[in-house]
Amino acid sequence: MILCLYTSGLRHKTLLALRYKDVKHEFKNDIILVPVYPEMKKVEPNACKNNIPYYTFFDPLTTEALKAHLRGRENGFGPIEDEETLFHPDPQRAGIKRDVARFKPLNKNELKDHILKRAARSAGIEEWKGVTRTASGSRSRRPCARGGRMVR
Repeated sequence: MILCLYTSGLRHKTLLALRYKDVKHEFKNDIILVPVYPEMKKVEPNACKNNIPYYTFFDPLTTEALKAHLRGRENGFGPIEDEETLFHPDPQRAGIKRDVARFKPLNKNELKDHILKRAARSAGIEEWKGVTRTASGSRSRRPCARGGRMVR
């Protein structure tokens, strides 16, 4: 998810609204053309800002990472259906049935608390539990030199 956001410039709500059908025909390519369109608001109300359709791309590295993610999903959940979101909540963490989770987008808490912290931990950040998402980006809650914190 982080690669998708970083390389495409998509807003996170738009990424969460992407469905398998939006990109499945692009997997034969090294670069994925990503459509953004007003109907995405049915999945996530804040998906297509100002209802203006446009296209963006996932670069080759992101494309390979997304393919690997989806292969893992197929191994765990079976074939991916067209209407499934590319990134769905963990059914156990969300307390919902597996078949329901496949069609729901992640919510902001799952994005923030689970994925971002896991990425920080994988990156070797010692204080990964204190990493959070703010309006100005990801920061640590570590005390600053003058005793305050980097985030409010």
